[in-house]
Amino acid sequence: MQNLFTNIVAALTITLGIFVASASQAGISVVYIAEPSANNTTPTVSYPLSILGQSGKYSGPLVDGLPQGSGEFSFDSGWHYNGEFVDGLYDGIGVLTSPDGYHYEGDFKGGLLHGHGIFIYPNGDQYTGGWKESQMHGEGVLIESDGTRFEGRWRNGMFSGESVRVNTDGSVTKIRWSSGYKFTEENRLNGALNGIQKIWYRLRDAQGPISSETYYSNGLKVSSTSWHKNGELSAQVDYEGKWGEWFVGGSISGEGFYKMGELHGEQVYYYQNGSVERTESFRNGEFVTATEWYLDGQKRQEWLSNGSEKAWYPNGQIGRHSLGANMASTEWYPNGQLYKDHLFMDGKLAKSTTWAENGQKVLEQNYVLGVRYGMEIKWWPNGQKRSEVNYVDGKRDGKWIRWTKDGKRLETLYKAGVKVDL
Repeated sequence: MQNLFTNIVAALTITLGIFVASASQAGISVVYIAEPSANNTTPTVSYPLSILGQSGKYSGPLVDGLPQGSGEFSFDSGWHYNGEFVDGLYDGIGVLTSPDGYHYEGDFKGGLLHGHGIFIYPNGDQYTGGWKESQMHGEGVLIESDGTRFEGRWRNGMFSGESVRVNTDGSVTKIRWSSGYKFTEENRLNGALNGIQKIWYRLRDAQGPISSETYYSNGLKVSSTSWHKNGELSAQVDYEGKWGEWFVGGSISGEGFYKMGELHGEQVYYYQNGSVERTESFRNGEFVTATEWYLDGQKRQEWLSNGSEKAWYPNGQIGRHSLGANMASTEWYPNGQLYKDHLFMDGKLAKSTTWAENGQKVLEQNYVLGVRYGMEIKWWPNGQKRSEVNYVDGKRDGKWIRWTKDGKRLETLYKAGVKVDL
């Protein structure tokens, strides 16, 4: 469609903006075949002339030898213009027609289609909307001869932003454009996605390759196919059966199953060398378990549906064990030494303890319903006490005592989180 617009506009520019008195104006000459009279300023004249090698006849007023005001020009080739002129150029409101059925009615400026106008094609298609320098520009509506209707925005002769196509069956196609090239297209019937939804990769100056196609039926996904940017298959999904994904080069990256549009059963993901990276288990879309492995096959992490979690270091040493969200959790250093321990009561943090890698306790904090309460004590890694302070309702309350590494004692008094003088 856009190429057709461009070709027609190119043809029109041959006939637009052509009334020029001499080569000094745009280098285009007007050759009079017959002079109208000795007085070249006669208000209304009718005479034949030749423009760009095309002969025709002009009827209308002249000013300084150029068409001015309302006039009419008929090419011998069959093109015809009836409208306003300024300094020999189509300018204002006019009608331009061709012998093979092209018809434009609307605004002209400086010899070009500019402003708002209606363009009718020989096959019955009709565009109504904005024009800029003989290119469609701004909001516009295109109605094809079969009743299909396009609504959208054009920029310099190309679609820009979002356009809507209302099809004869009542379905609606929404297309998003970038520099005249599609990057998404979707179809809806009665408001629900229906048919094929397409997505393209975006390139700067060309139509990008297809990225994915998804087939919908009354708002439900039926199947989808995706491609890498180089055109290789990336994924295929049957939402009532099996799915698969592939790396560039063709090796499998994942596979599993759907049931009634929901993940169901075991899903497996692979490293590029073919070893298993992750497995997941679902039941009618509900998560059950998941496990991850390092590239060498060592177990990395494990999750259960109740929220519990375990994680391991590459050396096989357990690194974290959580019984679930807002439940007891413990962490270890890679050498197996305890790192952190969190205790919960009624789903709220009650106590947190941290150790240095040498096994020395370095922090102990107490909470009530997840809010700091009671003593907080810190130690230097050598076991020497570093600080202690009491908390009430999440704020320091009482003496905050610190000890430097060389044993020097410092004190600061707080009341409800505010520092006060001792």
